Amino acid sequence: MFLKKNWRLIIILIVASVVLGLITFVNHYYFRTYALDLGAYTNAAYKYAHLDLASNDVFISEYQPMLGGHFDLYLIFFSPLIYFFGSYTLLIVQWCFILIGGLGVYKLFQNWFSNKTLSLCSIAYFFSFYGVFSAVSFDYHSVVVASSLVPWFFLFIRKNQLITASIVFTFCLFAQENVALGMTFISSGLAFLHRKEKKKALVLLILTGWSICYFLIVLKIVIPFFNPTDSYTGFHYSVMGDDITGFLINLFQNPFQAFKILFINHSNDPFFDGIKKETWLMLSISGGFLLFRKPIYLWMLIPILFQKLYHDSPIMWSVNYQYSIEFAPILTIGIFDVIATIKNLKISSLVSNLAVVLAIVCTIHLMDNTIFMYDKDRLRIYDAKHYQREFPIKKAYKLLELIPKNASVSAQSAFVPHLSCRDKIYQFPIIKDAEFIILSPKDNYYPIDSTQFFYIADSLYHSNLWITLIKDENFIVYRRKTIH
Repeated sequence: MFLKKNWRLIIILIVASVVLGLITFVNHYYFRTYALDLGAYTNAAYKYAHLDLASNDVFISEYQPMLGGHFDLYLIFFSPLIYFFGSYTLLIVQWCFILIGGLGVYKLFQNWFSNKTLSLCSIAYFFSFYGVFSAVSFDYHSVVVASSLVPWFFLFIRKNQLITASIVFTFCLFAQENVALGMTFISSGLAFLHRKEKKKALVLLILTGWSICYFLIVLKIVIPFFNPTDSYTGFHYSVMGDDITGFLINLFQNPFQAFKILFINHSNDPFFDGIKKETWLMLSISGGFLLFRKPIYLWMLIPILFQKLYHDSPIMWSVNYQYSIEFAPILTIGIFDVIATIKNLKISSLVSNLAVVLAIVCTIHLMDNTIFMYDKDRLRIYDAKHYQREFPIKKAYKLLELIPKNASVSAQSAFVPHLSCRDKIYQFPIIKDAEFIILSPKDNYYPIDSTQFFYIADSLYHSNLWITLIKDENFIVYRRKTIH
């Protein structure tokens, strides 16, 4: 009976799980996950699972606790799963939560409007949104998990399950400090939407205050405690000021200039022209223009837009990577809330389906061609190249098996996630006390260029400190002569 009644929902969930799985798990199997970020996060989770304080040793030469960068508690919560799923752990967690997030969207609209077509289209839209695809194609990020919980927060608020909603809300804050800022606008926006329900509005205002306090405490006290500089070093919005205070002063003193910066290339490098334009077009074509019918959802998007478009790095402005995932729940909920106001059911159904189609169109554009350079092989599950690599995969795994599980390793970025469940793993060219070095001349040389890569590799080959185990066109493996 359940299957017969919900077969459309089940098909959507199955298709989403397969498509997203073919992206994230295939990428990892074919070495398209990297030291930044999956390698570093998996190593952090491994250390937490072994009751050790995680650090940024994977990609920084000097010791720095990971909590001194982003205050991410999810890695601690999920760390026990490392014992079961190894290097795939965080990818499995992220994949599961995206599916849970989509289910939350469906349940929200079923509870809200009891419109089957609207509910099915809303979950299809969520899974089709380009921000979900761009995020799942690039390693793991705790903000994806938090974003997937937002629809459930909306649902529990609607169902008047305020304690459960508060727990979900608080868990969202633990993703990292900037999520707390985003949740402040979401809870205050919901307080406005439920302003006629005094108890609910009061709880939402309390949650707003709680998220502001959490954000400030983490920013001003907790992160500086773990950071060697005794300060928060994650502020990268120099176009708006030197710190948050300067940002706010500039925002209110020069509102027209601040508004203009949201649309222009403020890097002074013409190479990055058009990136913000593409982001605005993708958001609009995905249905974002409908939010002008209910501007409170635009209010909820303000911190996401500011964090993205004022950032010093043009990468952040783009539609690629994980930097658009936070749009997914708010756009989905806002767009279909607006569509639900259409009284004519046929027109409502038509617009609902059109929204899904437009979301798919934008995702196809993401896979096909975007302004900012991006490895499309990560996304194109329909292309044979997605299931290939420049070097022989089977041989790569055999090489990894040669390295003892307790050995310290320096590895090229693509190998780091697969070797991250150990005490010491470094992204080459960081070597430190590594006992093994594993490289591939055919892979990306980040964070150095090809000249530096081959110079260092050649120096190691001629060094008296290292034994060359393998050196061919595909792989280079060194072992330290004296094991420390």
